[in-house]
Amino acid sequence: MTPLISVDAYGAAIQARVIEGLADRDPQTLQWKPLLAQSWQIQDNTPSWRQYVDARLAVPLTENEIILEAECPSPDKPDDRAAYIAKRLAEGRRLQDVSNEPECPPATLITFKLREGVNFSNGSPFTSDDIVW
Repeated sequence: MTPLISVDAYGAAIQARVIEGLADRDPQTLQWKPLLAQSWQIQDNTPSWRQYVDARLAVPLTENEIILEAECPSPDKPDDRAAYIAKRLAEGRRLQDVSNEPECPPATLITFKLREGVNFSNGSPFTSDDIVW
């Protein structure tokens, strides 16, 4: 059972916060052990992700979108700004831009099956609807 694999320390730190309470690592074996989650399923969602990305990459990039990019030179440098906008319009949408859009579905879905009988401190039941990843 491996819900997540970290590729760097930053990813591990974020994953630890997200998964905290659902599962934990055994300090001896480093294997994941269930806490509030009794099990989990990892599902490849690449087809949905690819469909979204392909559709977005086909939509022409607009100048208004480009000027919102952090790399776009400020208006007080009109020549640099115009050159940057022209270059980006020629490039079109980039995969990394599209895949970071909030509407982009995840490429991997992790579904946790929660232990039954767990309640919040106010007595309301803890359900899968309470976990948003």
